[in-house]
Amino acid sequence: MTRPSQRTPRATGEEEDLMSVLGHELRSPLTAIRGAATLLLQAQAELAPEKVLELLRVIDSQAARMADRVEDVLVAGRLDGGRLRVLLEEVELSDVIADVLEAAREHARGRRIRAPGRVEGVTVRADQQRLTQVLRVLVDNAVHLSPVGTLVEVQVERGPGVARIVVCDRGPGVAPADRARIFERGLKLDPAGPGAGLGLYVAAGLLALMDGSIGVEPRPGGGSAFWFTVPASTK
Repeated sequence: MTRPSQRTPRATGEEEDLMSVLGHELRSPLTAIRGAATLLLQAQAELAPEKVLELLRVIDSQAARMADRVEDVLVAGRLDGGRLRVLLEEVELSDVIADVLEAAREHARGRRIRAPGRVEGVTVRADQQRLTQVLRVLVDNAVHLSPVGTLVEVQVERGPGVARIVVCDRGPGVAPADRARIFERGLKLDPAGPGAGLGLYVAAGLLALMDGSIGVEPRPGGGSAFWFTVPASTK
């Protein structure tokens, strides 16, 4: 009796694209993790305790970045297929901002990050996990693009029926012709930088599902102000 041959199923175009994007997104944090781990394994006995702690923090921070990149890729795939759903609830904006800024400071590398002004008491109608993801994308971009020693700010403005969150950087800015296109999949703020240009695409897609909007404006004195809106709570 002839046994049927067993073949490994070929990846579809969508699966190949997903794997390619994952490779782009994970290369940079994987390199940092491997470098820190190799140094620990080869020279731990000679390293000062504070240096060991610094390397462990690098591993922890970059592992968290890997998890964020994987989530961006998975969300992008679900947005493309119209399969993503959000759970809208009352969200305290100050909690979201505090969590994102605390995580961002772990890899700020000489950039200062702050949220000036009072944001307590601003409640919005959103999906807390996805709102956190949107703000994380914008803050991470601002940190990456801003020169060392400069300030990244997150500002909150209240308007009729909406909350407007603005992430300000001192990076190279966005050309006027690119201010609408920058939210398309595959376009990158830094063409030479790591990643596959998914972050802003994901942020725009998530905000659309939460009845929000997103845009970018030039910042006086140089840099960009990326803003987004979400509906304010009616309570």
